[in-house]
Amino acid sequence: MWSMPRNVRRSRRAPRFHPFVVRAVRCSLVILILGLAGLRAEAQFGPTLIVTAKAEMRQLPYTLALVGTVEPFRRSTIGAEMAGLVTAMPLRQGDRAETGTVFCQLNDDLLARDLARAEARLAALRSRLEELERGTRPEVIARLRAELAAEAALAERWVFELGRVRRLQGENYANEREYQDALADQLAADSRRAAAQAELDEAVAGPRAEVIAQARHDVVEQEAVVARIRTEIEKTKIAAPFTGFVARRFAEVGNWLGVGGPVVELIDLERVLVRVD
Repeated sequence: MWSMPRNVRRSRRAPRFHPFVVRAVRCSLVILILGLAGLRAEAQFGPTLIVTAKAEMRQLPYTLALVGTVEPFRRSTIGAEMAGLVTAMPLRQGDRAETGTVFCQLNDDLLARDLARAEARLAALRSRLEELERGTRPEVIARLRAELAAEAALAERWVFELGRVRRLQGENYANEREYQDALADQLAADSRRAAAQAELDEAVAGPRAEVIAQARHDVVEQEAVVARIRTEIEKTKIAAPFTGFVARRFAEVGNWLGVGGPVVELIDLERVLVRVD
């Protein structure tokens, strides 16, 4: 039997194409089929509506789900600076407290009385200091001068009387006792005139510098007393040191708080700390 040579059989095999060419042909066939189907559908149902939009470039947020714990940025247990009886707790657990908001009030009745008494004494000391600094009033100086004039006139009268008694004694019309009485009255009148003169000089000169300095010291000392009592009254108002929320209440109305006793726990949620597991 005749057989074809091997080289001839190989030459009659189907030609091989590159894979890219094969894929391109397949895609062309698919597009052709879809196009024919679209033409058929358009002929049957009409043209297809197409909605267009302007393309824009933007960065989309990247989200990542994680498991963690959220904690307040600040957490503080507020305590009492002084001992006292709780009379008011206006904020409840969960309430928001701004900086300076009072969330606990202690009894301040005794301190208020002490403050009133201290302020009254301070006012009196200030008035005394003001009087000393202004010096003696003109009316007082005028009165003292009038008193000095009266004492001087009386002293002159007793000088005249003593001379008259001395003359009478020389003529044996007055005895020794009358002379001694007149002399005593004249000496007493001179003493009263000297006292009136000294009082007038003191009034004109005004208070001594040492007296004014002591009065100023008394005023400063009493001002410190008033400031101390006011500070203690402010301590009876326990306020929030920062803005936050009341997480816990450790005291209620009627409780007695000691120095440093806890009142509330305050947390700051304006910023938080996130701890990821």
